[in-house]
Amino acid sequence: MMQHSSPFFERVWFLDCFGHIISYAPSQGRLIRTPFQGTLTNGFVPSPFPIPLEAELTWWTLYGEQLPIEPLIMKKIRRGLVKLQKKGAQEFLSINPRSDDLGFVNDVNAWEQFLPVTEQILQGLSLISDPDMSTICEATSAQHVGHFSFLPPSENKPGCGRIGDHIINIYNNLSSLSALSSIQEGEMRTISLTNDEDNAISHFTLSCRSVKP
Repeated sequence: MMQHSSPFFERVWFLDCFGHIISYAPSQGRLIRTPFQGTLTNGFVPSPFPIPLEAELTWWTLYGEQLPIEPLIMKKIRRGLVKLQKKGAQEFLSINPRSDDLGFVNDVNAWEQFLPVTEQILQGLSLISDPDMSTICEATSAQHVGHFSFLPPSENKPGCGRIGDHIINIYNNLSSLSALSSIQEGEMRTISLTNDEDNAISHFTLSCRSVKP
């Protein structure tokens, strides 16, 4: 008898193009955008990963309670990015870069594209972003470099941030971030990240101080 394997479900969050995570604000009873600070937030969806071409989303708290969020349809578009469409309408979730607000618009541009990320990807992103969790050096020179931080909206580089002199687009480095999540405290590991502008590979040595932000 042929056996069919079931899809593997992950807890999935959404990052906007400027590195804010979509989360649920219980005091406001709505989804908002929150600067990524390394901690998991309420407002994840259970989804097969890699994500399907299209799926209706249900939103949950970290404590296993379903959230009262109006139905949204996730549709894959490009580079692993998705658009989040209001069910039964030609309206798409959109950010306001000047605030934590989310709204709906009729067209899809950079502000309406979101990156689905797993807990492993978020852990890797935390490790390269938080100086309390790691130190980062150039692999060849052993010179200390700054930690990753997303570029401001004024630079108009969706998904991009800076490590030292290197501009890194996380859309191109998801597998490296996910692999980094297995590092242990006290461990040192070489990570290779693709630069945004010329697709060159930059090599860094990361020493893990803590696996918790």
